Amino acid sequence: MVAPIETIANRGTIAGMQTPFSSDFFTQHRNRLMQELPPGSLTVVGGAGLLQRTADTTFPFTQHSSFWYLTGIEEPNVILCMNTNESYCILPVANETLALFDGAPVAEELQAVSGVSTILSYEEGWKRLKHDIRNAAIVCLPSAPPAYDEHHGLYANPGPIAVIENVIKLAKQTQLDTTTLSRTLAC
Repeated sequence: MVAPIETIANRGTIAGMQTPFSSDFFTQHRNRLMQELPPGSLTVVGGAGLLQRTADTTFPFTQHSSFWYLTGIEEPNVILCMNTNESYCILPVANETLALFDGAPVAEELQAVSGVSTILSYEEGWKRLKHDIRNAAIVCLPSAPPAYDEHHGLYANPGPIAVIENVIKLAKQTQLDTTTLSRTLAC
């Protein structure tokens, strides 16, 4: 039997919304995933981005399911990085216009929901990620879907694809693995 939302302890909140899952729920998913990956792995998973609906509006935001499974975060363009020692998130580039209309992600709220204690700005995060890529034995990424899937007539969300492309550029001397993570998460 599932407990009513009101009685679930330590539930997270973000952007005024509540999730019935505790941060431990997402921490356990990350820990389980890291146990399945090769030793010395650095794992990078990009969250979904906003999609333009009309000239000045976006479609309602829906997070990438694998990213949500690992974090519970419902903010666009956040990046999750994990190694055997810790997990950290990278926030998107600060955008004053979006922050004015939609609000900016608040690190404390992201920490409460996800259980990820380190939330870095875009600049700090990519600096750290570059360092971690150089020191990783292997970098695990989800496989990038094609931008347009002709069989299903769907466009892929560009957020996770851009993260994958940027990490591949940085990982010139590091082994990349796109099959293990994709198979494990079923992206």
